[in-house]
Amino acid sequence: GLVVLPAGVHRLPCEPLFTEPYVCVVRAGNPLLRKRFTLERYAGAEHILVAPRGESDRGIVDTVLAESGLTRRVSRVVTSSTLALALVKDSDRITTLPASFAAVRALGEGLVSRPLPLTLAPIHMQLAWNPQQDGDPRYVWFRGLVHDAVRSLGLRP
Repeated sequence: GLVVLPAGVHRLPCEPLFTEPYVCVVRAGNPLLRKRFTLERYAGAEHILVAPRGESDRGIVDTVLAESGLTRRVSRVVTSSTLALALVKDSDRITTLPASFAAVRALGEGLVSRPLPLTLAPIHMQLAWNPQQDGDPRYVWFRGLVHDAVRSLGLRP
């Protein structure tokens, strides 16, 4: 099979698929939305951190906040974006996710996304596959279909 993963989190054969920004996801009634969404208010919120390997309670957001002399409170570390959204949906916690994942998963779920009040490098997503499928014409064809679908959504490598 094929899997879409962030660059650098695996050792599978892969190719670039798309690059996109991160956004902040909150529940629609979160008090954070009542006033201007500043860097200080973002940092002061209770955060859910997605760490695919669950190995750290710090991420790229923490590095960028530290450059501004700020820290954030990570109340929970989870290994999947889906779980992060479920925890945000029923609380005033927030999470930072790739924009397309947030848009697809948050629609109709009582969640909204906001541009981040800080500058993060975009995330580079890759299409990866099992090494046993490397060079198999069926998978080469199928990967082409996935690339076509991604381009039709306006996403670019």
